[in-house]
Amino acid sequence: MNSLNLNNDILDVAVIGAGPGGLAVAHALAKLGFSVGIFEKAKILRPIGAALGLADMGYKALADIDSDLATQVRKLAANPQYQLLIRPNGEVLFADDSPLAGTNFTWLAWYSLQTCLRDSLSTNVSLYLNHSLINFTYDSNSCVRLQFKNKLMFVPDYLSVLTVINPVFEL
Repeated sequence: MNSLNLNNDILDVAVIGAGPGGLAVAHALAKLGFSVGIFEKAKILRPIGAALGLADMGYKALADIDSDLATQVRKLAANPQYQLLIRPNGEVLFADDSPLAGTNFTWLAWYSLQTCLRDSLSTNVSLYLNHSLINFTYDSNSCVRLQFKNKLMFVPDYLSVLTVINPVFEL
């Protein structure tokens, strides 16, 4: 049973959370022919989050989604020659040559990965910002009903939940 959302788009799958995991799942499902709605509680996607590391398997996973995506992400990543660990008060805990220098391991800002994944979404994927999931129910008709803070009810054929419970990012 395909369901209609606010824009009368037919969606097969609802993905909760527009982080790198939710966006990657949306890409994979779209490649399989599903129409996907990504529901994110943030009002805007902004540069928050820390860095994350990607090695060969991470780039292979991105290339499996789209070879151009893997290339784009690699251009934004860095392979540091030097590593430094500093406490919030500025105290340097250690500084030395990076053991990963010269390897295929890279560091990337979380937001940069999220942006690359978002910008390369196919046309059968819709992103809905400011949709905070507050409840879901499973009824006797084998339907999962999603309730969002703005009272929107949505009934997808499939549901994928990829999110951190109550994440807090303050600038």
